[in-house]
Amino acid sequence: MLGTLSELCLHAQPNATHHLLVHLFQLKLLCRSYTQNVDDLDAKAGLPQMDDNGRWAHVTLHGSLKSLYNRTLMCDICSKTCMLTLDHITMFKDGMYPECTRCIEEGETRIISHSKL
Repeated sequence: MLGTLSELCLHAQPNATHHLLVHLFQLKLLCRSYTQNVDDLDAKAGLPQMDDNGRWAHVTLHGSLKSLYNRTLMCDICSKTCMLTLDHITMFKDGMYPECTRCIEEGETRIISHSKL
């Protein structure tokens, strides 16, 4: 589901309401906006997260799908983290889960250690 949703949001375009928010912000009539949407269409329309004074202008309450690409993916087994990439999203969309390189390496090390016994 995450992969499909991410793909749909990447191709979606802002509508008139998104552009209105940008226009109101530019006219200094919008002090701050809050959204629960995760599609990032506000940013795509040009609404900045911060104003000229460094204050929050647009707050995404639950984060966004775009922000996932700047986050990490954590292994459920060893807790190693790696950067979440579009390849990971594609794997999720295909119903697969990325393999953890640390778990693979530790598994290979265990196999080699046991074969020497």
